[in-house]
Amino acid sequence: MIGTRQIIGFDQTIRLAWLDATASAVARGLTPSEIRAELEQALIAEVPGEGPHNARGKAKTILLRVWVLVPESLQTLRDEAIKLLSETDHAERLAIHWGMCLVAYPLFRSVAAIVGRLLEIQSVVAQSQVIRRTAETWGDRTTIDRAVPRILGSFVDWGVLRRGERCGLYHPVAPLAVPSTDVQRWLVEALLASTEHRSAQFVQLVGNSALFPFKLSLAPRDLFRHPRLEVLRLGLDADVVARR
Repeated sequence: MIGTRQIIGFDQTIRLAWLDATASAVARGLTPSEIRAELEQALIAEVPGEGPHNARGKAKTILLRVWVLVPESLQTLRDEAIKLLSETDHAERLAIHWGMCLVAYPLFRSVAAIVGRLLEIQSVVAQSQVIRRTAETWGDRTTIDRAVPRILGSFVDWGVLRRGERCGLYHPVAPLAVPSTDVQRWLVEALLASTEHRSAQFVQLVGNSALFPFKLSLAPRDLFRHPRLEVLRLGLDADVVARR
């Protein structure tokens, strides 16, 4: 069980436009306090409440943790993401926001992986299924009951799931192609950085269920000159990606 040592945190529905606004503020070189003030003005008409523990305060905390208050060890990854955002289309921008959320919030990664695994075997996902499977790993059922629907609501806003006819049911949409090799490389690095492991098999990264909204075409050779990753050949057909 993961338990309470890790941050659950992602307990508000986050709109893609808010992530774009936060990343844009980082790109403009604003300070955390300036970004916090901008977000307050951007969210005031959409999210109620005052103070850090209400809906708007929690939404700002999530956005800041994803893009602004990044640990020093991940700032190079974040800075490269900001550069890539200026060069990308919608699918690639979404992939970059997705990767930053994976890194910032382990619960987000868990829910994404559960949804991805369910969609591999069935055509509809029930919120109750996702809550039950998440709680099996994380415990703290009351918090999970609140957080999972918000994460699924974010997936809907971002266009990677659509709501079913019945409440609590979600349908898949077609995976989004990510044409840019640079964005695909970055996304694989972000996924690996979001785990506790320093290495993983290449096929387990590019086909990871936590990346269910995206269709990747990356090959091991595309990582050969990566500054922070290396590819190790184990046997005839087993490539392992490791963090340097």
